[in-house]
Amino acid sequence: MWPILLLIILALLGVLSIARRSSIWTVFRKDDIQRFGSVVGMFRNSDRLFRISYGPVKLLGTCHPDVIQQILTNPGCVERPFFYRFTGLEQGLLSARHQQWKIQRRALNPTFNLKILNSFIPIFETCSRKMVEELKGMESGSTVNILHHVSKCTLEMVFGTTIGMDVLQRDDTDEVLGYIERLFNLVSRRMLSAHLYFDWIYRFTKDYREDQRLRKICMEKANEIINQQKKNIMNQIDINGNLETNAEDHYNKPEIFIVKLLSETFDGKTFSDEEIFHNAYTIIVAGNDTSALTVASCCLFLAMYPTIQDKVHSEIAQIFPSKHSPINPDDLKQLVYLEMVIKETLRLCPVAPNIAREALQDVLVDGTVVPKGTIMLMSFYALHRRIDIWGDSAEEFDPENFDQDRAKSRHSFGYLPFSGGSRNCIGMKLDKKMNHHLTNPLSAGWRYAMMSVKIMLVHLVREFKLSTKLTRQDLRYRFDMTLKLAIEHLIINERRQLLLEDEYNSQDDSDSEDICEQLPTIIDQLLRESVDGKPFTNAEIADNAYTIILGGNEPTALSVANACLFLALYPRVQQKLYSEIAQIIPDKSCNITQQTLQDLPYLDMVLKETLRLCPTIPNIARETIRTVSIDGRRIPAGTMFLISFYALHRRADLWGDTVTDFDPERFHPDCGYQRHTFGYLPFSGGARNCIGWQYAQISVKIALIRLVREFKLSTGLKRRDLRFKFDLTLKLAFEHLIQLDRRD
Repeated sequence: MWPILLLIILALLGVLSIARRSSIWTVFRKDDIQRFGSVVGMFRNSDRLFRISYGPVKLLGTCHPDVIQQILTNPGCVERPFFYRFTGLEQGLLSARHQQWKIQRRALNPTFNLKILNSFIPIFETCSRKMVEELKGMESGSTVNILHHVSKCTLEMVFGTTIGMDVLQRDDTDEVLGYIERLFNLVSRRMLSAHLYFDWIYRFTKDYREDQRLRKICMEKANEIINQQKKNIMNQIDINGNLETNAEDHYNKPEIFIVKLLSETFDGKTFSDEEIFHNAYTIIVAGNDTSALTVASCCLFLAMYPTIQDKVHSEIAQIFPSKHSPINPDDLKQLVYLEMVIKETLRLCPVAPNIAREALQDVLVDGTVVPKGTIMLMSFYALHRRIDIWGDSAEEFDPENFDQDRAKSRHSFGYLPFSGGSRNCIGMKLDKKMNHHLTNPLSAGWRYAMMSVKIMLVHLVREFKLSTKLTRQDLRYRFDMTLKLAIEHLIINERRQLLLEDEYNSQDDSDSEDICEQLPTIIDQLLRESVDGKPFTNAEIADNAYTIILGGNEPTALSVANACLFLALYPRVQQKLYSEIAQIIPDKSCNITQQTLQDLPYLDMVLKETLRLCPTIPNIARETIRTVSIDGRRIPAGTMFLISFYALHRRADLWGDTVTDFDPERFHPDCGYQRHTFGYLPFSGGARNCIGWQYAQISVKIALIRLVREFKLSTGLKRRDLRFKFDLTLKLAFEHLIQLDRRD
């Protein structure tokens, strides 16, 4: 009796009319892989705006960039449909009604500014190193499900940056990941099952019982963690709503998300406990899934395309010659090819393959009046495979799709890895100088996902050579809220040859006096390496060795000497630097480690300001090898460009009216995060930058630590005495005269 009554009710509501009006009814009877294929096929078989009959729900679909742009930029289409609230996070940014979303988004936008994102880099680095160490514990050449390992890494990252704790200290991390995965799979299945849209029907299903069981477990675990951290943080917030911190922690303290939720207000009101929980949980789940899936997919593509992997590895090795080199925002900007690889991964594997918007009022879309309440579905998966945008090889993995020349003529809404319009991903901070939406959606700021993905890939590719037995034909996806493979991300990890410093670190302490004889040299590397299967010639070896000797000696010596002069000229700066060094290195006989250098932010600021006023290479030149377009002008082949870093670093529009003053505070994180990315180039920029710039920074810092720790510096010179002479490098017209007084 009940089944018959249910069929009658569904027919009256219009649900069963789907069988007569659209083939989408067949989707209900398929497995998740078939469902995914059917949904993609529906979009790829229609060009612009098309109607989908879906029972009582009015649906339109599209994967055309013009139509998507009209929808996502229309203020009448910012609502997310009711089925987003199946997630149970209706008080958070993901699922909130548009009025609540607008208020929350306005309050939380500052939370994802570049300064705050940059403060997360040490957390991303620590988590990535842990992941690599775990993988190194496995036998080299073993096959692993890379998604499992990166998911643990990204979960720790999002917990660290969202609520400020190490989730991997818990024994149930793998279990929690499984619960979240299963819960959102149930949500996605309900989204494709119109008869389950009615809560009173859904409650009769086994999916509902499983949903409630998993939701209770996830919420209890998340509540336990969030409430504990909330209690800890509330004890540290002063009467003005600011988090109390020690002055010593000011430079490196990351500004975690939950602090903003607890301290931000909108219209004079604070976030409710439910809003805090829903938003924190949203960021945790979305941040984990986005970064983990992107890294895992990228690893698979790199394993399938070894030539591309080699190119990525070469770029990483050039920018990070040591695996212990700290990563900073400037380093990440130089990973141009890696960024192209990530963009291409997100083109073929957009984390959110489909999104939906609901019309808040009657709107005009593609010449059609769309009634209020209509739901519009958009497929980014199909959009990113359109031949009219990406060419005949749209299905191929080709990072050159994001070469600047190719990308500049592409439709601004032809590539949407993080959605678009006003209700895009909050972690996607766009450059305000861009004249249109998403011409280059991933280059504007160091948004959360891109930053964490880059750092994880740097550590993975630097440490392992990736391969796989899977082929492109094996990559089939299943229907879910995010783009998930139907199989595991199986990667073969092979340890790469240890870097020079690893061989140094592996030596026994008793043999320390023989270290220089045991260390492989640059010449050893030149003798071992080959280009296109051919070894370096003797002339190439000699020229490169001589270049490194000259290039390594003069920049380092000049930078140390100039920094000493400035410290002598500015005793307050010197005293502040000495206090920092004395605190981190209380015993002057202590060894200096990579961590030591990371714990000296003011030293880094002093060195950067020295290199701003005294760039080792004041001028460089480039020659065009073909006709190029620069600043709107056609520049013929053979034209020579002269570029002055000395003048660049003294531009008042970049550095303010005190541009000629020595002021390390210019490089405080609060001051420099909005500066032009090419406004400070102490070691040049682009692909042909200085290969040894990190060597120079490390050696200069160590030399300054030892000098300032041991001596108080003074000089009879004045700033006006600092005149330079024309040379290949920036040299004073006289000696660097410093008085050294031994400290007590």
